[in-house]
Amino acid sequence: MSIAAAIAEPALYSFEDKEYKVHPWTFEIQGKFERYMEKQAMDAYHRVASSLAPEDAEKALASVLRDIANGSYAFGSDNIGKALANPVHVRYLMFLCLKKNHPEGAVDQALVRRMQDKDYRGIIRAMNLANTDPNLREPASGEAPATAPASPSDGSGPAAP
Repeated sequence: MSIAAAIAEPALYSFEDKEYKVHPWTFEIQGKFERYMEKQAMDAYHRVASSLAPEDAEKALASVLRDIANGSYAFGSDNIGKALANPVHVRYLMFLCLKKNHPEGAVDQALVRRMQDKDYRGIIRAMNLANTDPNLREPASGEAPATAPASPSDGSGPAAP
């Protein structure tokens, strides 16, 4: 976790002549995003379960539950890194980061969708600024937010998303 995140110092993001505070990925926000991703996995299971043979549906459910229990949707995991390559999930994470500093209802998912549609690189930049960490690699322009340290050159340690 970065120093900015530890002290919960937000980054500023301007959109449509208004300034928004983008909250760092504190443990609270990370936990909410993890629950969101777990729900996405369960929703995917429910969409296909009725079209599977009963024994296949049981296996699929067991697999989803095993992934959840094993932390496959934990912040910093490969699955989260992959999910953040998807603009839909980036949008939800940005929503969580904005909602934390704007709880009075000034931020909703429709606003974040407009932000993303008009300024995707800007919201990525704002999230990366809010989560500045010298251990995170600098993402390329327009790339998904970084959630894990870059791999050391000797191959030991976690892989970059």
